[in-house]
Amino acid sequence: EILVRSQNHSRTFPIRKITAVDSTGAGDSFNGAFLASYIDTGDIEKSVLAGQQCAAEVITHPGALIPR
Repeated sequence: EILVRSQNHSRTFPIRKITAVDSTGAGDSFNGAFLASYIDTGDIEKSVLAGQQCAAEVITHPGALIPR
C-alpha cells in the first residue's frame, strides 16, 4: 500500500498488481507524475492514481524509458 502523510493526517491507498518487467525508474516515475498532478489539482487521491498509472506503465518495459 501507499502511505501519504502530512502534518495532521495520514492515509493509505491500495496498490494495483502489475507484472513487472524491470523496476528501474518506478519511483522516479511515480514521484514525477504524483507531483505534477498534485501541483495541477491539489488532490491527493488523483495524484496517487496518476503516480500509480505512470509507474505501472514504466515497469512493464525494460529499462527506465518506454517507447513512444
